Amino acid sequence: MLERLKKRERIAWSPKWGPDYIKWTAAFIRDNKWRVDRIHDVQDLMQDAWLIFDKISKTYPRVTDPANFFGLYKRAIINKFHDRSCTKTRRGKVEVTLPEDVADFFIGRIGEAGNAGYAAALINELPEEMKLVIQHMTSNESRPRRCRSQPRENLSMRICRSMGLPEGRDPVKELKELLTA
Repeated sequence: MLERLKKRERIAWSPKWGPDYIKWTAAFIRDNKWRVDRIHDVQDLMQDAWLIFDKISKTYPRVTDPANFFGLYKRAIINKFHDRSCTKTRRGKVEVTLPEDVADFFIGRIGEAGNAGYAAALINELPEEMKLVIQHMTSNESRPRRCRSQPRENLSMRICRSMGLPEGRDPVKELKELLTA
């Protein structure tokens, strides 16, 4: 009797990808394919469903009831489709479908604040001194090492020192005022 208790019982059921799962998945994909991006075809979605099935079977080895496992699988597929539909919605808000003639789309776009062309137009209108300040700010020059006894320089002080401008001047503030006006 003790030897029978020492033996470990084997699990009687383990999930197998079969006709029940394939039939439910195919019907679900058919009904919900419109929610996902058009680049996914039915075969790709079925392969993804099998990958989800495999992941769930490895992640939840203690689920030995077929109905419980099937419920986990269904919920995982539904969640995956929901995630894909949210991605499609977010991407649809960002992407712009251009008309046949791309030039029609870009006419009048210089007035948008997020456009680099607008920033370039503003910079071109700046005085030469401010253009040099921008060039100095964007260059990768290393800062000189300072001793602890020296005061710390901010960007405006470094620009004034390197460009020979008067010490009390604040070129960064002037630049901000010119670009926001």
